[in-house]
Amino acid sequence: MDHARSRRIMGSPLLTLPEPRSLPEFIRARRRVLNLSQVAAAKKMKISQSKLSLIESGKQELSLGLLGVVAKALKVDVQTLIDFVVK
Repeated sequence: MDHARSRRIMGSPLLTLPEPRSLPEFIRARRRVLNLSQVAAAKKMKISQSKLSLIESGKQELSLGLLGVVAKALKVDVQTLIDFVVK
């Protein structure tokens, strides 16, 4: 891995993900940690799967309101997401 740090998922030494560098990377990684498909996560967020795909690929920016919806669906606080925006 080209990232300096990686983290364990569910305590398994075989499942490591690179440390996310951006908000889209974090959203994708967190969704995967929660074992949610894009369809399931989008349903929780009340957005389309295609919109979530655009968000995760960095092609769609998030409004402040949508940040709150995403944070709730991913079980993180909004500040966690904002921290990626203001890096």
